[in-house]
Amino acid sequence: MDTADREQLQQEMRRIIERYGAVEVAQILAELRSEMARRQGVVKEVPASTPGEDTRCSFCGRGPADIEGLIAGSGVFICFRCVDQLHKAKP
Repeated sequence: MDTADREQLQQEMRRIIERYGAVEVAQILAELRSEMARRQGVVKEVPASTPGEDTRCSFCGRGPADIEGLIAGSGVFICFRCVDQLHKAKP
């Protein structure tokens, strides 16, 4: 994914979060993550020491230097900090 595609994806994700709320989006991502794992076996946890230099959180845009780790899906990544924020926002 090139930089322009990544920026477009981030803008779309921000609009989705603004429209539906972070908690709802996180719940749906968790459901999709499980579904994708069953179907393709591509979901895995990636420690901070192994993401590529262009791997960034799909939500906040932080890169490997700024994160402790990522949860990876099919072309989508969420950092542990965003996961923590989503859990804190849960009613």
